[in-house]
Amino acid sequence: YPVHYIDRSGALGDIQPETDLPPWKKGAAKNKKNAEERKEERRKSLEEAVENACFGEKPTVDEVANYLGISHRSVRDRVKEHGGYVIEDGVIQMK
Repeated sequence: YPVHYIDRSGALGDIQPETDLPPWKKGAAKNKKNAEERKEERRKSLEEAVENACFGEKPTVDEVANYLGISHRSVRDRVKEHGGYVIEDGVIQMK
């Protein structure tokens, strides 16, 4: 077992931790970065699906859902989040 001794000489007194942030703030910052990356990934996958689902024609929500392997509701949420597309009568179109 490792044995830890108290620093009586003061040699470790001038050492600063890497960051002064509490551990929960470090995790929150990392999670925010990951959330932004996930959002960008969803945006790119939606653009790709709209372009490729119907070979250049305007795809329906069902076709994009099948292409991405997600539910219809998720496709609607991603279209809303993207902002560059709208859904009219079940067809996804550019704004």
